[in-house]
Amino acid sequence: AVSTEACAMVKGCLEAAGCEVCEERKVTAEEIGDQGLIDQHYGTLAELAMKYHPRELTLTEEKRAAFEETFGMAWEDAPLFTNGEAQEKLGATGAELDALWR
Repeated sequence: AVSTEACAMVKGCLEAAGCEVCEERKVTAEEIGDQGLIDQHYGTLAELAMKYHPRELTLTEEKRAAFEETFGMAWEDAPLFTNGEAQEKLGATGAELDALWR
């Protein structure tokens, strides 16, 4: 929820992490929709996910440990695939792969 308290908490967390908040403003639902801000954000993430192989990611030791705890195998031993590789290997469409993931 957008409240004074929530905004102060987020700003505090960012500053504690070493970020400098240079500007604050409200973005209306109309602006988000009209400018496609969510689509741009997720589109960029999807584009990067298609461009880079998971093996190219740099994981901290903490994240590697969390991965192993979650999936029961080390990051280095995991069968990692791009979306396209997974579709090909599983013989699935993007929609079918999405359904399998969920």
